[in-house]
Amino acid sequence: MASSQFNVVKNNLEGAVYEGDLNNATTGGVYSITGSNVTNRPAEMTGSGSLMVLDASSILIHQVIFLGDSIIYMRRCAYGGWSGWTKTTLTPVT
Repeated sequence: MASSQFNVVKNNLEGAVYEGDLNNATTGGVYSITGSNVTNRPAEMTGSGSLMVLDASSILIHQVIFLGDSIIYMRRCAYGGWSGWTKTTLTPVT
């Protein structure tokens, strides 16, 4: 698979599973991804997670990756340029 592609490899009631280049994931929705089948993912990402793509317009797109129950990665694309990934670790409130 060429790194410039972003493909649906499974789509059913459980959700869409994608693989390929995350820079091309610009259609709004929630998708399942695995670290080994995607490029331009966070460098630390291992295993699988959920990708949420927020397509506010053709000018501004947000991507959020949820890993487990406590790690979130975020980045955005503005005018065709992707920012770096930022990582947030959630801490339970007691």
